[in-house]
Amino acid sequence: HTNKHTPTTTHNTCSNKQQAEASHTQASHTQKITKHTPNADQENTQDKQIPQNQNPHTERTQNQNPHTERTQNQNPHTERTQNQNPHTERTQNQNTHTSRTQNQDPHTERTQNQEGSLESTGAPTHIHRERFEELYVKGELIGHGGYGSVYAGFRKTDSQPVALKFVDQRKIKMWAKMSESKDVLPLEIALLQQVCRLPRSRGVAQLLDYYWMPGSEGAGIYLLVLERPIPCLDLFNYMQEGSGYLEEGMARHVMQQVVSALLHCHSRGVVHRDLKPENILVQLTNHNVLLLDFGSASVLKEGEYTDVAGTPEYLPPETVLRGEYFAVPATVWSLGILLFQMVWGDVPFYSDASIVKATLYFPRGISRDCRHLIRRCLAVSPDDRPTLEQIQQHPWMR
Repeated sequence: HTNKHTPTTTHNTCSNKQQAEASHTQASHTQKITKHTPNADQENTQDKQIPQNQNPHTERTQNQNPHTERTQNQNPHTERTQNQNPHTERTQNQNTHTSRTQNQDPHTERTQNQEGSLESTGAPTHIHRERFEELYVKGELIGHGGYGSVYAGFRKTDSQPVALKFVDQRKIKMWAKMSESKDVLPLEIALLQQVCRLPRSRGVAQLLDYYWMPGSEGAGIYLLVLERPIPCLDLFNYMQEGSGYLEEGMARHVMQQVVSALLHCHSRGVVHRDLKPENILVQLTNHNVLLLDFGSASVLKEGEYTDVAGTPEYLPPETVLRGEYFAVPATVWSLGILLFQMVWGDVPFYSDASIVKATLYFPRGISRDCRHLIRRCLAVSPDDRPTLEQIQQHPWMR
């Protein structure tokens, strides 16, 4: 199989432990941000405010299935030899994990009078092109999507490698207004500031700076300057350059770090909502990983989400069935998909029907504990899935 993936939504009541996790947030040194629409005539954009102290995009049709020839009862995982690579036909730059549609507003259900507690780090500066060109050099294109483009670059003062993410202002639907600075920022920047404030997590790519630049047709460009360790590859391409999958020891190393990074995000009141190999960066010198791309992220809350965010193959059954979901159980489901993909080389489900049925076929050679953890994470009922803390304590993770 040679695919990269896209997002969806669902329902079901999460357990007390999951709700407790979603409600845990650090409120110290925080600054209130209000979701804001700078132009009243912008389509599908609403003034919004972020819920205070609450802890915590592409519409897919039901019949969409990139693997239309696979039957529901077919077992795709029985014939692979150890050296077989299920991704041999896909080039490194091919990406079928598309983002949510540009005009979709993922927060249409949120009330306008809610208040929040996200903060600005005070470090990034909202300034213009001239200042950016004094400080940074833009290199080659390393990524492109519906949001815009990402370039390699470096900082002139110390030659530190950076990633430069350019986002067309016209494609930004969600904004945040900082209560103290009065800056109106894209929600992605506001959430990254919250996640990256001190004390920082080593498992999240840091936001180093951001800028606004004038663009064509009166629109502007937002530029995010992000941490980029070198040499590095995203997890998908890292697997591609090897055998197409990871040995369990390496998969465990990645899983431990990703769960820790997600817990850090949740403690800051942020839910990522688009966990997949393309959004995990592997540092080749030490195999440490960084969580990337908060373009689909949202404020973590106890209640249900009714907006679709993420990538379809990583969405839980409740999202497919009802379009409603809780943050923690949905995150745990995506972790189960990620773990299966790491140890096999492909995701277990592609169609809505297969996601809802959630029948797993394990390849030979996967340990009993690993299979058990995957089954726990991919339980059909959200109530039956473990919390992130429980995943950390699972025997396979130790």
